[in-house]
Amino acid sequence: NTDNCAATAQCTNTHGGFDCGCGQGYTGDGVVCTDVDECVTGTDNCDADATCSNTAGSFNCACNSGFVGTGVTCTDVNECAQGTDNCNQNASCTNTNGSFTCTCDSGYEGNGVTCTDIDECASGVDNCDDDASCANTDGGFVCTCNAGFTGNGVSCDDVDECAIGTDNCDDTNGCCHNNAGGFTCTCNAGYTGDGVTCVDIDECADDLDNCDSNATCV
Repeated sequence: NTDNCAATAQCTNTHGGFDCGCGQGYTGDGVVCTDVDECVTGTDNCDADATCSNTAGSFNCACNSGFVGTGVTCTDVNECAQGTDNCNQNASCTNTNGSFTCTCDSGYEGNGVTCTDIDECASGVDNCDDDASCANTDGGFVCTCNAGFTGNGVSCDDVDECAIGTDNCDDTNGCCHNNAGGFTCTCNAGYTGDGVTCVDIDECADDLDNCDSNATCV
């Protein structure tokens, strides 16, 4: 070789001489050729969602994380549909361009990757009635009316045991008095006991009568 063309140039013979021309991906006078950085000059054809890497005389395109393709063409990877996300089992996955987001389900709190149950009862965010008990469940809570009340737990009404006859007061000699969440039993006048069992008071024997001293108490 008697030409002085650069190693990355092409030598073309001419009448009485030669010409040097830099190869594709290089620039210069043919004697000196330097690499063209297509990534810097923007002459690459990489996809907007790909990364351009310069090479000697050329360039490579590689799809960014979250995308798949040749690098010239890149499409979004739906991690949620493919199940390659790392969302918690108690979270929902939402696909985004090149990535995804995780959001904890209702009743849970956290960053979506880690979700913990919210104890609505302990934190006081439940809607249970004042006359109901709150029981925390996984992702929710249950309201149950207290004894002596009826309803769905969110709304509870007093049960009138006296009116519906579910009391255990003495039917003959006692009286039932309804109160919030329960009832009380009292004995009628002339009887003694706890209201559940009432027995006659013998006023004559107990000297509780008001008979005259010259009268007989029956």
